[in-house]
This record gives sequence, C-alpha cells and structure tokens, in this order.
Amino acid sequence: MENDLHVKKNMRQRLLADTDNTPQHASVRRITLDLRRHCIQTALKRLFEYHMNHYFSDSNTREDLEPLLDVLGDILSSWDFAALRSLGQGLEGGRPVVVHLVLPEDAAPFLEVSGNRIDPFHRNPTGVVPLQKS
Repeated sequence: MENDLHVKKNMRQRLLADTDNTPQHASVRRITLDLRRHCIQTALKRLFEYHMNHYFSDSNTREDLEPLLDVLGDILSSWDFAALRSLGQGLEGGRPVVVHLVLPEDAAPFLEVSGNRIDPFHRNPTGVVPLQKS
C-alpha cells in the first residue's frame, strides 16, 4: 500500500513537470474547460477520452500522459457531479463561463469558476469558497 502511494506521488510529480510555472502557481497545473455546450462531467469525460486516444496512438507520449489519465480517472470516479451541476456556478453547461481544473502537486484537485474555488469533495452546495488572493 505504501509503495502504491509512492508511485502515485511520483506520477503526480511527472504530471506537474509541464505546468505553468508562474510564481503564485509554481506547483499547480491548470486546465481550462469549455462548458458552453456540455456540463462539467461531460467536459471531463471528453478530456479523459482525448488524452486516452493520444495515449494509444502515440507511444512516445504514454509516460507523460499516464499521470494525467490517473488523476482524471480518479476525478471521474469520485466526484459528485450532480451536486456540482446544482451549484448554479455554470457547471451545468450551456453558459460561457471560465472553468479551470486545478491540479495541485500536494493537494486534492479542485475547480475554479469565475474567481471561486469549488472543492468537489465537499459534497454539498456550501463547497463554494472565494479564492484567496496571494
């Protein structure tokens, strides 16, 4: 079990190797999601499928894509998407809202929607917390 955690940590570090290295987000990867036509769950499924297709079509990128696919798979299997869609933050889709999937190196993934942090592991509508400016 401990070895499994070590492997996941190494995979997450490899995932973050190509992050946006701005000073305030040095160890965070941010992926912009388009929710104009789809809800958050469908957008994440399509992102997963897109990278899975590249994983199988280009053997040179497999090692780089494995950590991202691992994280996206965990997200798709564990987040409460019905609760996220019911928040009224544009996650139900159909609105031009800027949504980022944020993948911190040493913390759980979360969403940023119009300046608000949404932690999907708080499976209730009070999971919306304003972002703290650094």
